[in-house]
Amino acid sequence: MTGLIHLRLVGSPAFLPEVAQDFLACLTPNHEDPNGVLCPNLEVLELAGSSTVSDEYIVQFLRARAAHPDTVSLRKFRAVLARAKQGDLGGEVADLVRAGLELVLVYRPAQTAHRLKCSPLEGTERDSNFVNVKKEEEWLQEADPMRLD
Repeated sequence: MTGLIHLRLVGSPAFLPEVAQDFLACLTPNHEDPNGVLCPNLEVLELAGSSTVSDEYIVQFLRARAAHPDTVSLRKFRAVLARAKQGDLGGEVADLVRAGLELVLVYRPAQTAHRLKCSPLEGTERDSNFVNVKKEEEWLQEADPMRLD
């Protein structure tokens, strides 16, 4: 997948419990892997809904991608994480941000579980549970995630 430059992984924490961290592990450059780097030209990565990816692992991922000679540096890393903030991730990668990385992190601690309901109006402006888009989460509403900036 050398041509992939923009990737968005979206899912409910209930349906995406371990996937995000395993997925990041696949995208993290590893000098011992004889197959090279997966998605070496990836410039934009967006995650939404994961609760298992730790801030520490995100820092390791961002630093490994920036330091590896066979990868393009990420231009954007956006994540909506279904958990509380664990540390000062922004401070730990401040040098990468100064070098041009756009970093957007939104933390939403897990809410109490509720029964899933389905409606043909769900997700539309006519949905009775319609929620206005929160600041820093506008990118989740983009019609075409493949649109290049």
